[in-house]
Amino acid sequence: MKTVAEGMLATVEEWPAVTLEERVRRLEDVRAIEEVISHYARCVDASDAEGVAAVFTEEGQLCGPGFPPVCGRAKIAKLYGRLLPAIALSAHGVSNIQVCVTAPDAAVAHCALWAWDGTGESLSFGDDVVAENQFSFGRYEFALVREPDGEWRASAMNIHFAGQTGSAARNGEHLGRPWPPRPTE
Repeated sequence: MKTVAEGMLATVEEWPAVTLEERVRRLEDVRAIEEVISHYARCVDASDAEGVAAVFTEEGQLCGPGFPPVCGRAKIAKLYGRLLPAIALSAHGVSNIQVCVTAPDAAVAHCALWAWDGTGESLSFGDDVVAENQFSFGRYEFALVREPDGEWRASAMNIHFAGQTGSAARNGEHLGRPWPPRPTE
């Protein structure tokens, strides 16, 4: 993960990886974390609330726009179980993934998001549209831990919108965020 120090591009201080074995493990960990983030996006698009919740630790925390923090895998599954059926079609993309390994079994990650959520007819009543197609752009921030089964999972995720279309648009939430990311703030 990169930052700026004294006007120059610099690497954020990470947990040291000195030996070849440690360096290879770091590469494998970063790839596994990228896979967790991609899994989240794929499960949202598949309307798979259980798959979304599986990204989180048992006590994981989700901080999102417009609702208080949701704590616990079961509550996150319940939230997405209510949200996802209202979306007829969905396409989420993540890019610019940056990962900082902060300890042997802990990391933070940051990425850009773009999403299209199509409500289709599922939220329309006759000629009255209750919800509309929406484009969203912003950031995901993750705190991740390697659990005893060896899998990386999110202990915290925070969603910030840089821009959003539609009547309930959210904008500029990514501005002023700390760097490196602190997903629980």
